[in-house]
Amino acid sequence: FTLAVSSGQELVTAAPSYLSYALDQPETRVLALVLEAVRQPGQLRDVLASAAGRGIPVVLLTAGSSAGGRAMVAAHSGALAGTDGAWEALTRAYGLHRAFDLAELADTLELFSLQGSRRGRTGPGSVRGIATVHDSGLERAHAADVAEHAGVPFAAISDQTRARLQELLDPGLLPANPLDVWGTGADTRELFGECLVTLARDESVDAVALAVDLVPELDGDDSYQLAALDAAELTAKPIALISNLACAIDQAAAATLRGSGIPVLEGMRTGMLALRHLLDHQGRTQPTKPGGPGDAASRAGNDAVIGPAAGPASPGAIGRLARARELLAQGERTGAAQLALLREYGIPAVRAEQVATADEAVAAAARIGYPVVLKTDRPGIAHKSDAGGVILRITSDEQLVAAYAELTARLGPAALVCETASPGTELALGVVRDPALGPMIVVGAGGVLVELIADRAVALPPVSQEQAAALLGELKVRALLAGARGGKPADLGAVTRAITGLAELAGELGEDIDALDINPLVCGPHGAVAVDALVIRRTGH
Repeated sequence: FTLAVSSGQELVTAAPSYLSYALDQPETRVLALVLEAVRQPGQLRDVLASAAGRGIPVVLLTAGSSAGGRAMVAAHSGALAGTDGAWEALTRAYGLHRAFDLAELADTLELFSLQGSRRGRTGPGSVRGIATVHDSGLERAHAADVAEHAGVPFAAISDQTRARLQELLDPGLLPANPLDVWGTGADTRELFGECLVTLARDESVDAVALAVDLVPELDGDDSYQLAALDAAELTAKPIALISNLACAIDQAAAATLRGSGIPVLEGMRTGMLALRHLLDHQGRTQPTKPGGPGDAASRAGNDAVIGPAAGPASPGAIGRLARARELLAQGERTGAAQLALLREYGIPAVRAEQVATADEAVAAAARIGYPVVLKTDRPGIAHKSDAGGVILRITSDEQLVAAYAELTARLGPAALVCETASPGTELALGVVRDPALGPMIVVGAGGVLVELIADRAVALPPVSQEQAAALLGELKVRALLAGARGGKPADLGAVTRAITGLAELAGELGEDIDALDINPLVCGPHGAVAVDALVIRRTGH
C-alpha cells in the first residue's frame, strides 16, 4: 500500500478527498474502496470518472445497505432496485470492480497491483480467456467448475499449442485447457514452467495461472515456485499462482513469489474472481461517464447530483420541459397525463382518455376503437390491478357500460378508457431516486413477474443505446425478448429507445420526481408501448 486510510465517520474529511489525493500520486496503480454509504457524491463521481479516464482500476466492497434502496417502495421500481441498486448503478457508470467479500477484495487488489501493467490482449473488447496448469486431475475439473460459476472463460487454445503440450506431457495426459501436468513427477520445475510458457504464448490466452496447493513440501522441494518464476521471465502476460487452501499456504514461498511480482491468490474461488476482474479491465472500452469531472454540478458542493453535462438548451428542449412539467402537475389528477408525459420523451404509450360518465366512456371507446381496457383513475391508487381497478378485453358498448357501472360502484366515477396493446414480452422500466446519487434507471421483468423474480438492472443517466442494450442483456427475460419457444423476437431497437427516452426524462425532470414506473412496457415485433404509468412527484425540495 502507498496509502491506507480508515476515514471513520467522515465528519471533516470524506473518502473522496483521500481518493483524490491517492489518484494524484504517480505510484498509484489501483484504488480500493470499502464503503458503507456515499458521501460527497459529486466529488466521488469526479474521482471515479478521473480514474476511469486514466485506466486505473477501482475495486469496491460495500457494507450495510443504501438508504436509497429502502426509499420509494410505493413504486415497483424502488422495490425492484432494492438496497443494492445505487451501488450497482455506480459500478456500471464508472466501470468499478465489485467485490463481495474481503477475500475477493484482497486477491483482486494483489492481482491488479502486481500484474495489472501486463497485457494479455491487443485491444479493447478482445478478451478471450485464461489458461491454468494443475498437478491434479480432480483440481483441474474443480477449477473448470469454479471458473464457470465465476464467469471466467477458458481460452480455446490452438492446435499448435496442443501439439507442443503433447510433446511435453507424459503419456496418457490430455493437452487441453485447463491442463493437468502431473504424471511421473520427473523434472517438475522444467515441465511446469514450459507448460506455463507454452500456454502464455498462445494468442487466445490473456492470463495464465499455476493452480497448485502452495504448501510446505516435506522434502523441501521448491519446484512450483521456481517454475512460476521461470515462466514470468519469459512472458509479458499476467501470471499468477492460485492456491486452494489459504490456511495451508507456505508463507515463505508466497513471500518469495510476491517479492518477485507474482501474486499468490488465496483460494480457487477468489482467485478466479480476481482473474475475471482483470480480464474485464483489460477488455473494457472507455465507460460513458454521467456528468464528468469539473462540471457545474460537481462544483456546486457536497450535495450536488451530477446529471448530463449542462449546455445551452435548444428552444425545442425548453418547450418540451415546460410541457413535461405541466403534464407532471396534471398527472396527479389523471393517468392520461402520465402516459402523455412518456410520449414527450419518445416513449410510445397506449391512447388513453379520462372519463367521468358512462356516456363519456362510450364516446372515448368510439374514438380509440375496440377492444379497449377500462381502468380506475381514482387519485391515490398507485397499483390499479391490485385494487381490482383494471377490466380487460371490452369489445362492445354494452360491455363497456356494464364494466363502468361495476367499476364505479367500487372505486368511484373517475376512469380511463385505454387502447388495448398487442401481445408481447412485458418489461418494467422505472426511475427511482437515491438520496446521494439522484435519479437511477431501473429495467426489469414486467407485469406479474416484477414481484415474482428479482430480475433487474440499474444504471445512472444518461444511458446510450449501446448501454440500454447491455442492460437488457443482463435480464433473465432476455430469451423471451429474443423469441424463445418459437415466439417472434421483440423489436430491440424500439425497447432500447424507450430506455434512453426514460433516461432523458430522468435527466430533465430528476429534481421533480421521486419515482416513476412504466409497467408493463409491452415489447413485440412491431415496437414497444407503455401500457400503464405511475409518477410520484417529489415534494419538500
